Amino acid sequence: MFALGLEVLWTRMFAQVLQNSVYTFSTILVVFLAALAAGSAVAHRLCRVRAAPARVLWALLALSGLGVAATPFAFHRLTAGLSTLATGDAWMAYVVSIFANAMLLLFVPAALLGSVFPYLLRASEGSPAAPGAVIGRLAALNTAGGAAGALAAGFVLLGTIGLWNSIRLMAAGYLLLALAIAWRAWGDSRRERGGRADPEPRRLTGRARLLPAAATVGSLALLATALDASRLPLVGVAAERGEALIATWEGPDGVVAVTERAGNRRLKMNNFYTLGGTGSLEQEQNQALLPLMTHPDPRAVFLLGLGTGITAGTALRHPVERLVVCEIAPDVIAAAAAYFDGPSGGLFSDPRASVRACDARNHLLGTTERYDVILADLFVPWRAGVGNLYSREHFAAARERLADGGLFVQWFPLFQVSRREFDLVARTMLDVFEQVTLWRGSFSAELPFAAFVGATGPTTLDPAVIARNGLHLSGGAPLPDATALAVTLPFYAGNLSAADGLIPPGPINTDDRPLVEYLAPVTQREERAGTTDWFRSTELAAFFRRLAELAPPARDPHLALLSASERDFVTAGLSYYQGAVARRLGRDAEAERHFRDFAGRIPIAFRPPLDEPNAEGDIVP
Repeated sequence: MFALGLEVLWTRMFAQVLQNSVYTFSTILVVFLAALAAGSAVAHRLCRVRAAPARVLWALLALSGLGVAATPFAFHRLTAGLSTLATGDAWMAYVVSIFANAMLLLFVPAALLGSVFPYLLRASEGSPAAPGAVIGRLAALNTAGGAAGALAAGFVLLGTIGLWNSIRLMAAGYLLLALAIAWRAWGDSRRERGGRADPEPRRLTGRARLLPAAATVGSLALLATALDASRLPLVGVAAERGEALIATWEGPDGVVAVTERAGNRRLKMNNFYTLGGTGSLEQEQNQALLPLMTHPDPRAVFLLGLGTGITAGTALRHPVERLVVCEIAPDVIAAAAAYFDGPSGGLFSDPRASVRACDARNHLLGTTERYDVILADLFVPWRAGVGNLYSREHFAAARERLADGGLFVQWFPLFQVSRREFDLVARTMLDVFEQVTLWRGSFSAELPFAAFVGATGPTTLDPAVIARNGLHLSGGAPLPDATALAVTLPFYAGNLSAADGLIPPGPINTDDRPLVEYLAPVTQREERAGTTDWFRSTELAAFFRRLAELAPPARDPHLALLSASERDFVTAGLSYYQGAVARRLGRDAEAERHFRDFAGRIPIAFRPPLDEPNAEGDIVP
């Protein structure tokens, strides 16, 4: 029971400092299973030791308890207080270093855990019951206990007493069992004389029973004092950079924290994954403003993922009548409601909005409701379980939930993928939707993100619709001519469906072949090692130029209703991004030329920000 519960807890512990891909979770599991196997080998050797089985069993339980109790402290020392874990940059070096760190921390305590049950079978030899019945009962109890322990650790303990206290509880369980063994002195211990077992069992009495009992009580006292892991921090905070921890939540889905630095508040999951913050307010708002600006009547909107709630709250600035937001982690909802209701524009008190703690993909599969716009948040592509949010089956389910003329919007972090993963998701979208357009979320050269916008049939941007939605956003205040178009169309990158040959043929991402989930973790390490790069900067600028060549604004059917001067706003957006890249590379004269071209095509004083969204928070181990 305790062993499999600890496997869940130790995996959560390592999740605070690892990449959290299918590979890293598998690595922890392999180390744990190898340690259990080693423990079985140790038990086999101990069975040959001429010692009272109760004494050996007591020692194994006591050492297991102490080993478990020490793991949080060893983990904090190994990770420098949850700030980093020494790993290699290249892919194979990273995997090997995870194995090494996991072995260093977990192998000995897990091997001790693995030795208890096999040796318990040895200790049961003196039972008057038939050996088959004893072994069967023990095996049944061990299996049922293992399942119960894993479920209790994952779904009960983490959410009630937290990670460190859960590990302490497991350690206390082993020590209490050791105390029971020491006090009751299991009666199948045998005295060895001259190499022959004394057939008369004897109970340990007097000093033989008192000493191990006293040692176990001392270990329990140590667990309540020096080995009290509850005093260890659960979130790594960069205090030297002025970061302060505001609040934390622990639950089955992870450790959620709200931090603040220089007046900017951020929402984090498992230490290193930033779900959003006030420092990237405009970028998060754009994730709702841009797609809804182009829809003629966005009445019903569905969001996959809540984060800070800023994107969802911004959607309510449009004439939305019904907004449904699904967030898989309830603690994220609690954190957003407590600390981001203001930046979200009152999302959690707006009667039009319904924020639900549920799996968004399964919700779409199970509901019969239809939506005008379905918005999918930015999802870290290498995290375990995220690949199915970029699969053909998921995109098809979303398509089924669209109302007539509806749009499915998948935001994609270009600063976390290579061109390979981008093409993979683009091919998958093009396989499901008749029309797919690409929109920039910002003009950041270093940390760009974009949206695949899928439609079930050909659609055309209507300048009157954009102007009407812009007037609604302004609260009815009159705007200078073309203002809404001038602040919207520069973000339009192009029509992927009309750009023949831009996306090369190849595989698509499916549930049974989740290529994104398996390729993205490797790319992330290759980027750290400098052998590949994210899809950004000069490579992304070249892609945008090629897209404009294959599907130029003048021939793009999606822009057919725009005038020549209005299509110029799209060309201006390309110039502006090229200027951002040139400035990032230190080519100031080239950057200024692109910025002047942008200004010459835009009739208003509009300059999108070029700062890097989430530059402080997107630290991924």
